[in-house]
Amino acid sequence: MLNKKVLIGVFIIAVVVGGIIFLSKKPNDKNLIQPKKTLTKQQNVHSVQPKNVVLAYMKSTLGTLPDSFIDYEIAKEFLSENLAQQFKDPSFIPTSYGIQQGPDKVEISDESINNNSAKVIVNAFYGEEIGLSWTFYLEEDEDGLWKITKIENEGK
Repeated sequence: MLNKKVLIGVFIIAVVVGGIIFLSKKPNDKNLIQPKKTLTKQQNVHSVQPKNVVLAYMKSTLGTLPDSFIDYEIAKEFLSENLAQQFKDPSFIPTSYGIQQGPDKVEISDESINNNSAKVIVNAFYGEEIGLSWTFYLEEDEDGLWKITKIENEGK
């Protein structure tokens, strides 16, 4: 019982000393954890390329991709208003991609931007073979955000 009380006492002292050291650091200290600088909306808008919008959309809708995170509400944010209205339930995903099973990985094969329009071509790999390609059409909205307006499946 005495050992348990001693360990608890040592732990409390360590926490107090650690807290004092942490709180006594000056903002210039390199070891102090600083929050990341938040980018303004304007900086975010102009740093996001159409191909990144397409990849983020795919990772939020295709659970077979590495580092995917299925979240349909986030996915709808990458779609034009017209396309987002068609996304009423999860069956929209296989229908819009024209697939029954998601690919193992994807690769951007081409991106072209013309004023406020863009086209991104994506190859879908099943194993090491390209199974099909998609062409994503995007438009820049009034806020400067790229939105997917159309997805075409080009089977191989």
